Amino acid sequence: MRRLLIGMFLVACILIGAIVTLDHRAMKRGQVGIWETVTGVRPARTAADVEAAVQQVTASMGIGRESIERIGYTTIEARNNERLRHIVYRVPDAATFQDLTSRFEDHLKKQGVRTHNRHVIKQPREWILSFYVGTYPSRTHKYDFHYYIQGTPVPGNPPMYTDPATAVPDHAMDLETPPVTRQSADVPATGSGEGRIALIFDDFGRDLDIARRFLDELDVPVTLAVIPYQEHSGEIIRMTREAGQTAFLHMPMEPLDAGAMGTQAGIFLTSAMDDTTLRTRTREMLADFQGVQGVNNHTGSRLTMDRPRMHIILSEIKKSGLWFVDSRTIADTVAEEVARELGIPTASRNVFIDQGTKGGDVAENLKRLANDARKNGSAIGIGHAIPGTLDQLKDALIDLQVEGIEIVPIHSLLH
Repeated sequence: MRRLLIGMFLVACILIGAIVTLDHRAMKRGQVGIWETVTGVRPARTAADVEAAVQQVTASMGIGRESIERIGYTTIEARNNERLRHIVYRVPDAATFQDLTSRFEDHLKKQGVRTHNRHVIKQPREWILSFYVGTYPSRTHKYDFHYYIQGTPVPGNPPMYTDPATAVPDHAMDLETPPVTRQSADVPATGSGEGRIALIFDDFGRDLDIARRFLDELDVPVTLAVIPYQEHSGEIIRMTREAGQTAFLHMPMEPLDAGAMGTQAGIFLTSAMDDTTLRTRTREMLADFQGVQGVNNHTGSRLTMDRPRMHIILSEIKKSGLWFVDSRTIADTVAEEVARELGIPTASRNVFIDQGTKGGDVAENLKRLANDARKNGSAIGIGHAIPGTLDQLKDALIDLQVEGIEIVPIHSLLH
């Protein structure tokens, strides 16, 4: 009797597994599955189905009425050559934001729309709720809901790449709205005109602990530039955004000394690549690391002097709606100049805060950076993911702020 029961149990498990597998395959083809048959929900099969379903959900929740403002829409290029309709709303208060956080996804499911990804970013002055939705196998739309804390001005953003057939450039909001990042609680920025500096720290991706330290121990706006295809690249990008800081892709570009690429030469963009390969590799790298707001070059002393090659790379960066900062690893770089010609928000590094793994006098380099800021109004410093840099930085930054230097997010200094 016991063997019979065990046998019946195993057969039941196999049947249930087979049913679930077949149901899953049916859903992937956009067909009606068992759950949909029982509940009467028809899964969205096309982008038009998704659009209609979402409009029904937003109407039922009051989105689009006077209390919730639709900012605009555009088309964005996402991963794997996806083209997503991007729709942005501004919500009036925290209660509405929380209501959307808790209920929007459930309403979409009841209309047969799949939520492929969802994330919430809460910063001191702005909250952002993002949904990537679509049919069962494919993403078709991105929806953003922004709540600006009372008294915070709505930022003006550089325009995104738009599809001429669907764009509404006069009122479309940027895909990656610059985060209003943290300001020191101990020494607030004076805004006294002594100069503004932005800080970028390169070479993140391999070590989670050093990324956490930079995010936890620096109470000023910073940018973490993450090398792609490292063990923790994606996680550090996510951590950085959740901390209210700026994430960059630290794009590997060919140096004059090819040997400096080492065992990771395969991830570098090089001048030897033909136009199609260079464009494809750039596109793939940007698609593989969603969530960054800008790009700066990792090495690149050879490639950043090559105007035709930089035009290809920066054209793809522009299509992704990202910013670009030239790390200036060689004096003859044309990267910032090409970015300006293409209309990309851009700037160049003024001072290296350290000398990479060789260390360096961070406090002295920060003084040079502050002097540049006083002279020119602003300056950009680049350091690296090194514990010694972080330890020296904390005390030196307090001294600069006391002197009236304002530490600002990188997007504040882009032209």
